[in-house]
Amino acid sequence: MTTLMEKAVFSIYGVSIEHPMDWKIFFDPKRGCSRSTGFFRIEDFVPQKGAQLSLSLNWERATSDNESFAHQYAEHIAQEYQKQMKKTPYQIERMEVIDFQGGKAAYIVSEYRGSPGLVKRKTDGSVRTIQLAFYDDPSQRAVVSTLIGRPERVSEEEDLLRELVFSVRCGRLETEDG
Repeated sequence: MTTLMEKAVFSIYGVSIEHPMDWKIFFDPKRGCSRSTGFFRIEDFVPQKGAQLSLSLNWERATSDNESFAHQYAEHIAQEYQKQMKKTPYQIERMEVIDFQGGKAAYIVSEYRGSPGLVKRKTDGSVRTIQLAFYDDPSQRAVVSTLIGRPERVSEEEDLLRELVFSVRCGRLETEDG
């Protein structure tokens, strides 16, 4: 990827994100996808090598408000890291509630040892994540965009990858009749 990469925008059910034009989009048929809840990932998939970078976007209907959600999400992630990674080294490099699109969002940068297959590896290895989570009041949905990849690759292109994570948008959910 270079600073002059061609970008595209993928949008579904009012949720959208920018991604490099040559990345592939994947849906998980087990998780389903609707206006209320959804998940997909976009990867720099290369045949025989797999993905080095994976950008995922998920959303779900929730009852909250923008500012409370951002704070609660950050607290929840900190607790999950402590609970899930007791024997695994991890580092939360940055965790803060920031201004985002006229509201608040949780912004988290972390690194940890991932399991095989997390970023198409055959063995365990470290992964670096950049994550942004916010609550969209008009559509009543929690939205999370996450980039995950090998630390050296993410660090090398961190500014561009952060731009992708921060390009997430969420629009109002329309009713069935309009």
